Amino acid sequence: MPEMGGLEAARAIRDRWPNKCTKIIAVTSCSQNCCKEMCIQAGMDGFIAKPAKKEDILAFL
Repeated sequence: MPEMGGLEAARAIRDRWPNKCTKIIAVTSCSQNCCKEMCIQAGMDGFIAKPAKKEDILAFL
């Protein structure tokens, strides 16, 4: 992203709207557990590794 990365964006959203009414799902090429943990710690609600499966996306919707 040109202005901020996904982790920074998730933190900014959570700072502005702390009640978690907005769902944030990471879709990334990294499938390692450390990447998943960083996303969850940043305030994301879920994590999908690419290539994303239709079933994984539908589970979050």
